[in-house]
Formats: sequence, structure tokens, C-alpha cells
Amino acid sequence: MTIGDSVTFLGLSRDGGCRAWRDTVGRWRYDLHWPYVELPGPPCSDVSQGRGELASLWLRDSRTEWSLWIDDDIEIPWHTLCAFIERAMSTTYDLICCQYVGKQPGSGLLTARFAENPVIMGHGGGYAEVLGCGFGCVLARHTLFDRISEHLPLVRWDRSGAIGRPYFLGMVIVDANDPEGPRVQIGEDYAFCYRARAVGGKLACDTTVRVWHHGDYGYGWEDADATLERYASIRVENRTMLSGGFRAPRITDADDVAVPLQENPLTEMRRIWDGCRTSSQPTPEIRALLGLPPEGAK
Repeated sequence: MTIGDSVTFLGLSRDGGCRAWRDTVGRWRYDLHWPYVELPGPPCSDVSQGRGELASLWLRDSRTEWSLWIDDDIEIPWHTLCAFIERAMSTTYDLICCQYVGKQPGSGLLTARFAENPVIMGHGGGYAEVLGCGFGCVLARHTLFDRISEHLPLVRWDRSGAIGRPYFLGMVIVDANDPEGPRVQIGEDYAFCYRARAVGGKLACDTTVRVWHHGDYGYGWEDADATLERYASIRVENRTMLSGGFRAPRITDADDVAVPLQENPLTEMRRIWDGCRTSSQPTPEIRALLGLPPEGAK
């Protein structure tokens, strides 16, 4: 079975998307005429509702085995995307994601939470089991949604004439590390993964695939640790686990030799600031861009 016969692209856009995403959608939908589902009407501001509505439309109208989710601020080269899908379709996993970083330098947030430690990403990587992931770039099986519908007590709803279930409804759960402590709220993507694992779903990350998370520039893996170089292969070591990812992962070059893929756009700005930090103060906007605390913050 080819990609066009097996996969439906579920297009959720909140503000039109970055140029790379629009190019990917255009090639998939208009050049190749592969299956594509979008929400009717204006862009959806509620991501949980939008994802659930898309899933319901797909489950109603299509019997393709897989759904492809790519957020409108994610860039993945076309040949990389096709290779990612073809590899994933040959596995027994129910959901396969790509790892990406939060849009803030030094955020400490890689959106897929690995079940093992450490993990190699890039050259030398492979499939690593995950406990949950962001839905920036995900391939998920039709049967996974079927099992959630069958086994979990989710109410039925009618969205756009498609009777479905709120698969992505956010949740409040107990922190496994502190059962007696405060409850933890998880977003729509991790809530789906929580439900998927509850019905026996197998979740993994293809750590060979690099995607870019577009904000004020294209954020890469290394930005989680404020690393100034881009590496062909990196080692990720979880330190403090949180429900939505992990805080301050230690990221190092897997071979201990820098193999830059490209210049990090923040490198020169950081160098300039390092050279003048004793004589002047950056504006609040620059402080936010560099991931520095607000002036006067303790």
C-alpha cells in the first residue's frame, strides 16, 4: 500500500501556518491528491476541540489506516516526511511521533517524553518508546481511535455533523511521583497519549527525524538546552521528569565532536550580549528572546 492509499493528512491551522507547512499541505493535497481533511469554517482557536473534530470527521469519512497530524508551525522536509511515514507503516506501533522543542531558547522542553534514558537523536537514532508526546508531527492508527472509543467512557458528541468523541479532551491526573500531592493538568496531546496507553497502545518516537518548530525562527532540539551549535547526532539525558515533557534535559553531541548542521540564529546575538552585559542592559523583548529572566527578577 502506498502513502496515498494508507494515510489521511488532518490539517489543523490556527493562523494560516508557516510557509513550509503550507508547501507541504499544497504538495500533499493539490499536487498528489492524497487524502486530506480540514475543519469547515474559520480557524479553530480551541486546539482540543479542533483535534477532536478533525478525528471525528476522519473516522466518519475515511477508512485509511493512518492519520497524519502536522501542526501549522512545524517544518519537515518532504523527503524526510515520506521516509518517516514509510518506516512507521512497517512497524507494529500504534502511534509514532517526531521529537521537537518548545519555542523558547533554553526552555528545557522536548515535547516527547521518553520512557528510557538516555536516548540518541539524529544519526544513530531509531525508535524509542514514549510515555506521551506533542502532536506537532504524529502518525496514528485508525484502530487506536477505535479502541479508545470502545473501552473508555468518553461522551459522544456531534461536531460538524460527525458523531465522535472528545479524544483530545484535557485531563487532570495524579502525579505518579507524588500520589498524595496536587493533581497534574495535562494538555490535549498528552491526554490523548494517556488514553492511548490505557487501552494498550504502543507509542514511539522516530528519533532519526529532525523537524523545526517555527516561532521567531526555526527552533531545533538543541534549543531545549540553549546549546549554540547544531549537531548531526545528539544524546538526550532526562533529569527532572514532568507531566508535559522534561525540564532541562542534558543535551550533548553524541560523538563529543561538534558537527554543526547550521548556525543557530541566536548564536551571534548571544555573543553580542556576552560582550556587553557589563555595560548595558537588553530590552525586555531581547531578554525574552534570549530566555533571560526579567530585569530585577530573583
